[in-house]
Amino acid sequence: MLNCLLAIKTFGGWNLTEAIAISQWLANQGVKYLEQPLSIRDESNLAQLHQESPLPIYIDEICCNNQDLFLYL
Repeated sequence: MLNCLLAIKTFGGWNLTEAIAISQWLANQGVKYLEQPLSIRDESNLAQLHQESPLPIYIDEICCNNQDLFLYL
């Protein structure tokens, strides 16, 4: 049996509605987290996605400095 962590990186390819629906399905499939599910132009929806997704949300490209880090914590 393979013991591994499954994560999904979408490169910002989903909108908020898609990210919420797909994250719920993926959580039931054993996925552990999503990385950058929303476009960097859609960062205002991260808080809502964080509240409604059963999966942790990882960000990368939108976090460019210390101020960004504290903004998204």
